[in-house]
Amino acid sequence: MAILSLSPLTRVYIVYMGDRPNGEFSAEKLHTNILEQVLGSSGSSSLLHSYHRSFNGFVAKLTEDDAKRLANMKGVVSVFHSQKKQLHTTRSWDFMGFSRHPMESHNLAFRWRFVCRDYFNDVIAIGAFHSMKNGILTSNSAGNSGPDLATVTNVSPWSLSVAAITIDRKFVTEVMLGNGEIYKGISINTIQLKDKMFSLIYGGDAPNTKDGYDSSESRYCWDDSMDKALVAGKIVFCDEVNSGEGAISTGTIGAIMEGYLDAADNFPLPVSYLGTDNGTEVFNYLNSTSKPTATIFKSIQEKDEQAPYVISFSSRGPNPITYDTLKPDLTAPGVDILAAWSQGTTVTGLKGDNRIVPYNIISGTSMSCPHATAAAAYVKSFNPTWSPAAIKSALMTTGIVLKTIQKTSRKTVFNLISVSVASAVPLSLETNTDAEFAFGSGHLIPSSALDPGLVNDAGEIDYVKFLCGQGYNTTTLRLITGDRSRCSKAINGTAWDLNYPSFALSVVSGKSTIRVFHRTVTNVGLAVSVYKATASTPYGLEIDVEPNVLRFKVIGETKSFVVRVKAKIDDDNTNMMASGSLIWDDGVHQVRSPVVAFAVPEE
Repeated sequence: MAILSLSPLTRVYIVYMGDRPNGEFSAEKLHTNILEQVLGSSGSSSLLHSYHRSFNGFVAKLTEDDAKRLANMKGVVSVFHSQKKQLHTTRSWDFMGFSRHPMESHNLAFRWRFVCRDYFNDVIAIGAFHSMKNGILTSNSAGNSGPDLATVTNVSPWSLSVAAITIDRKFVTEVMLGNGEIYKGISINTIQLKDKMFSLIYGGDAPNTKDGYDSSESRYCWDDSMDKALVAGKIVFCDEVNSGEGAISTGTIGAIMEGYLDAADNFPLPVSYLGTDNGTEVFNYLNSTSKPTATIFKSIQEKDEQAPYVISFSSRGPNPITYDTLKPDLTAPGVDILAAWSQGTTVTGLKGDNRIVPYNIISGTSMSCPHATAAAAYVKSFNPTWSPAAIKSALMTTGIVLKTIQKTSRKTVFNLISVSVASAVPLSLETNTDAEFAFGSGHLIPSSALDPGLVNDAGEIDYVKFLCGQGYNTTTLRLITGDRSRCSKAINGTAWDLNYPSFALSVVSGKSTIRVFHRTVTNVGLAVSVYKATASTPYGLEIDVEPNVLRFKVIGETKSFVVRVKAKIDDDNTNMMASGSLIWDDGVHQVRSPVVAFAVPEE
């Protein structure tokens, strides 16, 4: 890739102009002409790239003022900075943006604010929209900014947003201290220390004072924070999980870190990270002897009895752009996944790591997304005429989850939603406390999605109505769709009327709110069938369905229904949300849609 040399006032911008014109056209000529209207004769030299196959747009070097002028030109939908997208895979807790006390952010009570990141200022949403028009479902990773709420990315309703869940395999790395105590930590360590004991030192006792660091920084083993003369050849104990780059740069043999135990990471040296309790015991041992020692063993695989649960780094809802569209959509395996790996880099990509491998163990929503993509392709292969929305609906409504059905005082009663796949493991709210904000419609079960019974179908016109309801005008809309679409009273749908497989409504805490949702389902199960509606209604939620019985005579027949949801979220509601569900049951299929109400700050 060429490296651009830009003046301090110039940045790279993407100019999105909507759908590509019909027939043959010279994209470069069109885009140069537009730039010359703003920049004069220098317009051609600022053009970096023209898009022309699936949509109309270009990349150019612009000043902020030039970008503003372009944004106001006829035919331009949006102008935004070109950004390098970060792969949604994890390598360290620093990368995932963990706070020192990650659980503090789990409660919803007004610890977050919505940001209005619109759909056509995002290249992924743009590409996904045009893919949808061509019958292709786009599967996107939900992001790795959890467990904070409202951090989910790739939230356009025409794409599939996938969170990350654990599988029943975990990698354990044991640590042995000089007193004979052995602790089980988490990491992926392939480096053999041959059971040799090494001197153990606390990072906080080895600050690099010569360069201005003190123990408040060296305790975390940050890069350059430790005195090389004090830690070289030893195992260092660190107060947080980090990449290990700071430790290896000072010549340490290995590192024992204290952190949150869920995903195992690779490091450029032997590392094991322990939970708070075990970390405290290691710290106490350090202070109990004048010559503390330790060793770190190679990792072994063990069964994770708590799986599946949504991993801490997986980005959470609610949807930061459209409150009343639930995101993420579902969850799939994304933790400790064996994945192909470029041999153009090392295992960690960090200085001091010389290991080259064709496969690596990776965690992140970029690992869960391919699982959903494969499942979508699997469903499509058996149902080649289904639309992207129908495939997405099949995946979502057949996901499984352990649901709250009743709340009495502070006690919660759970009810397992039965499924046709005996081997499917349910999600538990005991280990998934953010509920649908963490896992969406539930745990992906591809085989069940082959025969969902009913699907919520949608096409371009449905998303056009949705966009009109979101405030897009006719001029902008026509640029996006490339046809004569227009926004009007008849084509002005709310988020509640988008034919989505899930239901979400935002409310003000303490105030009773009623939302009416209109939905249409298509029969793809038994030709002659009768579906009855059952609503799961926890404390704070009332759900009425009209009609509550749907009768079908042929495959492909559609039926419409209305769901009326009344919600009141008080401080007594766990995490300031109420999670219910609507299930259509014909005795063979259970078509499940989550119904989620949550509190937002009053403006």
